[in-house]
Amino acid sequence: MSHARRIAVSLASAAALVGLAATGAAGGPAPDVPKHRHYLQIGDTRIPIGPQVCEKPSLQEAFNQFHAGVHVGTPGTFAMDHEHNGTDIVARPC
Repeated sequence: MSHARRIAVSLASAAALVGLAATGAAGGPAPDVPKHRHYLQIGDTRIPIGPQVCEKPSLQEAFNQFHAGVHVGTPGTFAMDHEHNGTDIVARPC
């Protein structure tokens, strides 16, 4: 995948995630979530997504809303896990 396409996919994904997180914010404050990092993984490339709470603890509330509105599914599984899909969302510790 070309560098320009990776950037375009990353920006589109980030915009979608921010939009979904904003929708989740309408329900009030979300409970605290332990700090960790999220990445959009395309092949061997990882691109940070979501509020970067590890680097900026002041983003804890945004990070909580990200989880409440976007980060769904069973912990330890991948959000877009399909054989034909080369893109995934992964989480890693701070």
